[in-house]
Amino acid sequence: MYNVKNRAFDKMKMEAAMLGANVILIGNSSSRGNTYGNENVPSVSTQTVLFGQAYNSFPLNIEKLKEELKNKKVHYYLTYRLNKRMDYPEMTVSTKYDSDRNHLMTEITEVFENNGKLFVKINDFKSKTNALQVIRANENQIVLMKQLNNKIYNYILLTEKSDVLKNPSTIRRVIN
Repeated sequence: MYNVKNRAFDKMKMEAAMLGANVILIGNSSSRGNTYGNENVPSVSTQTVLFGQAYNSFPLNIEKLKEELKNKKVHYYLTYRLNKRMDYPEMTVSTKYDSDRNHLMTEITEVFENNGKLFVKINDFKSKTNALQVIRANENQIVLMKQLNNKIYNYILLTEKSDVLKNPSTIRRVIN
């Protein structure tokens, strides 16, 4: 029963992190162990149900980021995808190079706020939704998020100040 409960907590934490949260307030939880049945009563497998609200205790400074991200050059580095039925997110390396083995850079074309959340649009970025939500940003990387049906996607973009882009040998160390 504890393995099922721990896996439920891990999934909840992963989903919250991919949505941009770092704190979860669990409002209700219940666990039920195995119940063996017989010819009159069906058996019931182990089950854990968690209800919680995800929060970010370090909110983005939207006004400051609007100015910093406008027309910023970025490199599309990694993609994480979490299906709510999966135990762990899948990672895909998205790094692309030009003919001289330089990282391909693209530009953030539009930065806007909608319902207190920051969104960006990027040149040459293939996505079903044109706008992606900014969930984290610093001088080295930007993390974007989109949610489609029961899947959550995180896109890791590196800025020109990133150490990974300055020294290509660090890419092998990061990936391995």
